[in-house]
Amino acid sequence: MTERNKLNIYYIKPSKTITDVFKDDPENYKKFRFEEGILYYKPKHIREPDWVQGFFKQSLMISYTDEGGVEHKSNIFNTASSQAVFIREFEDLNGKHMFAIPFGTGIHMLKSDSYMPNFGLKCVLNLISEDTSLRKLSKYDISSSPKQTSQQLSKKGSQIDFNLDYQTDILTGITGSLNEKNERDRTFINLIGKTITGTNKFSVSAKADIKNIDKILKLVKAAYNSSKYKKKGFGWIDNVSYIKNDSMLLEKLNAELDIQLQKISDENEKIWLAVPEMIKWEEITGFYFGRDKKKLVDDLNLIQYKNYLESKDKPFNINTLKQNHIYAKDAQKDEPLYTWDAFQCLNAEIELSNGYQKRTFMLIDKNWYEVNKDFKSDTDKKFNDYFNNTSDIQFIECNFPSEDNYNKEMAKQKNLICMDKNVISYGGGNSKIEVCDLLDEIGKKIIHVKKYSGSSVLSHLFSQGLVSMQLLIKDKKFLRNAEKRISEVKGDNFVFNNARDYDLVYAIITKSGYNTINMPFFSKVNLNSVCDRLCQEMNVKVYFDVIKNIYKKNKAN
Repeated sequence: MTERNKLNIYYIKPSKTITDVFKDDPENYKKFRFEEGILYYKPKHIREPDWVQGFFKQSLMISYTDEGGVEHKSNIFNTASSQAVFIREFEDLNGKHMFAIPFGTGIHMLKSDSYMPNFGLKCVLNLISEDTSLRKLSKYDISSSPKQTSQQLSKKGSQIDFNLDYQTDILTGITGSLNEKNERDRTFINLIGKTITGTNKFSVSAKADIKNIDKILKLVKAAYNSSKYKKKGFGWIDNVSYIKNDSMLLEKLNAELDIQLQKISDENEKIWLAVPEMIKWEEITGFYFGRDKKKLVDDLNLIQYKNYLESKDKPFNINTLKQNHIYAKDAQKDEPLYTWDAFQCLNAEIELSNGYQKRTFMLIDKNWYEVNKDFKSDTDKKFNDYFNNTSDIQFIECNFPSEDNYNKEMAKQKNLICMDKNVISYGGGNSKIEVCDLLDEIGKKIIHVKKYSGSSVLSHLFSQGLVSMQLLIKDKKFLRNAEKRISEVKGDNFVFNNARDYDLVYAIITKSGYNTINMPFFSKVNLNSVCDRLCQEMNVKVYFDVIKNIYKKNKAN
């Protein structure tokens, strides 16, 4: 009887040959040839584990005497790494197909761009017969600071149970169960087991060996080519793809970006510099490049940075950006408060064309993403509908270094309540929530103000407004505490009555002052997601206003 074996199956890209699959020349590996395929392997290497010297600072030895009376010493602890990859090729009506099945640490023998991305993911989604058969899910959240997370259910459930946001989540892995009561699934269970997991690889614990592996390979190939996952409600996984393992595509994108950098001009809205994280603007006096701390600039500007590099006889390309840094000068000390390599501050939207099809890619915080054409079109349309909806508030121009000074002056001139920095403790611990920056009691508007400087800042702004409004509407204790704090600031009694009667206004301070912002694509996605929840789930009206920034920093500082 065939024993169960844990298998990780990779589907090699059709364009790849055996020399493209391995990191080293295949001829350098040892081989064991079977009728069904070839096992490539490296000889087992026995060595002392790293933790022995790392922690104990010495080798841990024992002495023994052999039959001849000779004394020997040997390590107490040894580790052996085995690396092997079984390559199986076959041909059908659709052409030739190659699969790789690593054993031990054999995955490290494969080039990461040699196999199909999301192969296992799509196999699982197409093989499970029910959406309610999911057990575990991994995703890449692009809504704010990109992060990888995994969720596991205590019992089988559907994608709804994972609280997915179909606009901001990129699905990277999934575990599901086949249904023993389903005749089709029973056939699969006999072959690949009940629980299946998919990422770039298809993982199973199956009654499989070299004699029946072809049945499994042909099953998963057919599953991968199916589009059943779309009918099961998973079509959204094709919206955005995080590009990590395709080195050839990454090379093309970086090459095209280098070309576009040479063409850069003030009118270019597809490539720009932006602060890649949240910073405290009041604690810096400006930005500088290289070692010249006296040549400060108010904001990051790509043309300005290009001119700086050229003045140093440095080429304006990706490699140079990776090797050079941008500094935010500390207002209190003669040193940087923040430091980034210039490439981390670079944002770009790049299109690649193969003559008949255009593909859109985004560079954010050093990572490349591909955007589905229809998804991009739908996102842009929805964003424009939301963002062009302006309020009736007459915002003054910003002639201040930070939002807090602006908020105080705006409140003074327009008879608003300034709630900036007035936080409310919530949920125990050190959690503090800011209700808003400005409150228009007469016009019933909750206003959040932020100086634009990149996707992370905007994500924080959108999240701040959403969380505050959610709590005001759904949490009576928070509502009462908010009313108490507002009353203290106002110097008179304040009551919301019904928080749903208030509109939410996002006010963004920019140099242009126009209601068009060179916003990263994923910030648009995040904005749409937040506005959908506010407008559709909470019935809150949302407005966007842009404030012109006219502040000029004193260079002597």
